[in-house]
Amino acid sequence: MANSTACKACVIFVVILLAAGGGILAWQLLSKDDNDGSMETGDKGGLFGTGLFAANNNNASSTTDSSSTVTSTLAPTMSMAPSAAPSAMPFEYEYRFNRCTPDAAQCCNGLENLCNWPVNDILFGIPHNAMATNDVFLVPNQLRPVEEALEAGFRGINVDFCVCQGLVKLCHGFCGLGEVDPKEFLERVVTFMDQPENQNDVFLLTMELNSDAGQTVDLNVIYDTVLTQVEGFTDNLYVHEGPGEPWPTLGTLIANNKRLIAFHFNGPDCSEAASCPDGMHYYFQYAQETPFDMPSIDSILDKETSCIITRGATTTDGSFFGVNNFVEASAFDLDNQLEAATQANSLEFAKEHIEACSRIKQDGVYYGDPNVNLLYVDFWHVGNIVQLVQEHNQRLGEYTGN
Repeated sequence: MANSTACKACVIFVVILLAAGGGILAWQLLSKDDNDGSMETGDKGGLFGTGLFAANNNNASSTTDSSSTVTSTLAPTMSMAPSAAPSAMPFEYEYRFNRCTPDAAQCCNGLENLCNWPVNDILFGIPHNAMATNDVFLVPNQLRPVEEALEAGFRGINVDFCVCQGLVKLCHGFCGLGEVDPKEFLERVVTFMDQPENQNDVFLLTMELNSDAGQTVDLNVIYDTVLTQVEGFTDNLYVHEGPGEPWPTLGTLIANNKRLIAFHFNGPDCSEAASCPDGMHYYFQYAQETPFDMPSIDSILDKETSCIITRGATTTDGSFFGVNNFVEASAFDLDNQLEAATQANSLEFAKEHIEACSRIKQDGVYYGDPNVNLLYVDFWHVGNIVQLVQEHNQRLGEYTGN
């Protein structure tokens, strides 16, 4: 009887522990810090970074690593292995990106008529959260690695920087749902850029500084401890003269071997001297952008909602216009995400979307140049985004005969 009573007590104790652990996990997922939704601030909080059930948490403590001092909120890092994902279709990207040939008199980003166009007029396809593949991340935005996206013809990349347990990582939402070594990731990008067949291409990188992951992200620390340690990264980095100044042509960037343009957001706005390293341009000083939290394909089809400018509208010089052409990621729903991406990334859907957004006026006026030139997509491997981008740029080059 004593042994039976002891066993029952053990079982009850285990149940209590499991319930407590479940409560902590639920609190982590449901009370993730969210931003105030303003134009200048950042990404999602709440359940897996979707903004659901988000609540503010302003408590802080400090953590120090070997390279920097970072501030940590009281949301601890979670160790969660990615769940088994539905099997994806074998990768076959139908459209073959047109690459420059060695005998071309002039050729930029695969086209001979594009070199005289300013970089802020060119359309770039950009895999959203390019690091967040399903082999590492619990809630993925992509299935294929960044090298394959580049090989397929994407010339823009979007990533999120975090600080997880004192170390700079690429993550999304918060630490523990997936983390990638940023130095190793960017080394793969620069290696691709520097291959001889790709040296007539200009690349664009947008970086979110995600302090909501649990620890404050410092742009200068990222630059010093990651970007300068990636061989060739800063050598390729273009430094713009400032807001209101004209952007160079693709041909000029290639001739000067400054073929990488980098933007960051949710960090310093670079208004104070020395607050941003050279080449680290504040995104919303130069770009305006549409909503990033469309819940469904139907919501993207509602152009009065999906094409409005929600960030950068009042501060940008209007050089770049970014359109988010994806359905917001949700937990454990990869099949539906892929179905939505197949439609959103189709040639006709994406073409109609960027054309509609180019025509949209906000408050009766355009903000800067209304032409879309940054197109963010999830699950880039489905659909025809590279074809759309290259055909768009081909028509652009033919427009003036450049």
